[in-house]
Amino acid sequence: MTKHLFILSIITSLILSSCERKPDACLDFGDALEAGTTIRIESCSDNYEFLTWEFNDGRGQVGDFVERQFDKEGSYSVLLTAYSDGAYRSDEVSQDFKASFRYIDRFEIIGESGFPSLEVRVEEEYTSSGGDDGRWTVAGSDGTFTAAAPFQVLVWPDLFRVMPTSRTLQLYGRQGLSRTFLGEQKFNFQSVKDNPVTLESEDGKLQMKMYWRYKY
Repeated sequence: MTKHLFILSIITSLILSSCERKPDACLDFGDALEAGTTIRIESCSDNYEFLTWEFNDGRGQVGDFVERQFDKEGSYSVLLTAYSDGAYRSDEVSQDFKASFRYIDRFEIIGESGFPSLEVRVEEEYTSSGGDDGRWTVAGSDGTFTAAAPFQVLVWPDLFRVMPTSRTLQLYGRQGLSRTFLGEQKFNFQSVKDNPVTLESEDGKLQMKMYWRYKY
């Protein structure tokens, strides 16, 4: 009788073990992450007890998510392993991605303008540089512009970074040597990830949007 109970116990354990669902390792965070700031990477894994993360730059971690910073732009990969049943069962998945700083791509302005040219500034960059960095002036802005046909101020994306600090966007109208302040707004780009960010002029006639992009 005791022998039969022992055998039955073994069979029951095997059945329960075989019925336990295998972990499902899952990653789906896109192919680009921001460099130069602390980011949070989460998994979409299921049926696991714990996760391990192994990056190809030699860094690793155990946990449901990872918070880390990529100091350099470049190509990276991560291997995620999901474990269950006391680590007897596992599943893994890898994902390649790029890390890049954010760069200003362009400004788009809509509404009614009576100025021959408009000037856009990232104020802290312009004042600290002592030069033209962080300031763009474009002619041909006298008229009405719509979302379908906005007035554009183009910026080379690999030359001007969106720094993860507080910066003030400003908009001016220009006519000859005269410059008229139209509006400004401060954004903390450490936490503001909107694309685009939007500035309204003080008179409500113009709306400016700043678009950014990754280098990759």
